[in-house]
Amino acid sequence: MSEASVHSLLESGAEPRVLALADMVSLAFRLVRVNIRLYSRVLFLPALFSAVASNLAQYSMMEWLKVAAESKLAVAPFAIAMAVILACIVLWFYAAWELCMRCSAMSRFLLQLNASYQEAYEAIKKRRWLIFGVYNLAVLPPLLVLIAWTVVIVSALTVVSRLGAERLLVGGLVFFVIGLLLTVSLAITSLYGALLTAGAVVEDCSFKTLAAKSLHFAKARLLRGASFICLLTVAIMVANFAISSPLTILEAIETAFVIKQSGLSSFSETAEPTHLRVISAMFDVMLNMVTFSVAYTGYVLFFRDLKLRLEATDLVGRLEKLVKVDK
Repeated sequence: MSEASVHSLLESGAEPRVLALADMVSLAFRLVRVNIRLYSRVLFLPALFSAVASNLAQYSMMEWLKVAAESKLAVAPFAIAMAVILACIVLWFYAAWELCMRCSAMSRFLLQLNASYQEAYEAIKKRRWLIFGVYNLAVLPPLLVLIAWTVVIVSALTVVSRLGAERLLVGGLVFFVIGLLLTVSLAITSLYGALLTAGAVVEDCSFKTLAAKSLHFAKARLLRGASFICLLTVAIMVANFAISSPLTILEAIETAFVIKQSGLSSFSETAEPTHLRVISAMFDVMLNMVTFSVAYTGYVLFFRDLKLRLEATDLVGRLEKLVKVDK
């Protein structure tokens, strides 16, 4: 499929219209599916680097822990492991940055803000530091919320464990409330990050203006936005589960085989086979591509929907066309 013939569900010349939340999530998946060849070609390398970095860092840490368990003087292995992990972290951040830039360019192309992907990517490259800052800022609020709720959960566990026979009832009620509030707070903080991310793709403005507009949009449609984030997240999780199900089945078969051969007692001491690590890394590449592409497309569609609802950009566009005709 050539870039010129890539089919977009956002047809040229069609008037943009507001959509229901489920329709936006569905449209995000359909846009990715229809343009899957271009997405695969564009996102494969950064997704591969991201998967290699994360898996290599995990492998290095596990290998050092094995050495440290056998010897108290594991200074050299520790230094090597930390150097590898640091290099992997740098590589992962670069790959994630590149994934964000390429997904941003794809979103501009699908929304027909640029005539081709390459043109969209060149436009995004000029704003690469804004994309980098927005990506890190978008991750920060949910991360802080997770840290805060982790402290709350640990404190609640300490208090509930000291109760008597009523601890099951009280604990169930307490953790139900904590889970509900955690979900709501994560959805709200993720909403601002999503709008900030999408705004960096669609809007050609300064960071200050972009931050203010994203905050205004988030406040104006807080409940709708949080609901959209929850719906999109669940949909992506379901898709990722379906994609990774062959790996899950393979791991279950491998586990059953190891238990049959070595027994249950030695199962925990058995290292993960190399072929499973390689296959797992391959699946991580696919999961990275799906997660980033669908999430970015969904964020941009929701941002466009809010512009239609709050700024009436469709009416503004029609008025501009009428003015041109009159002239």
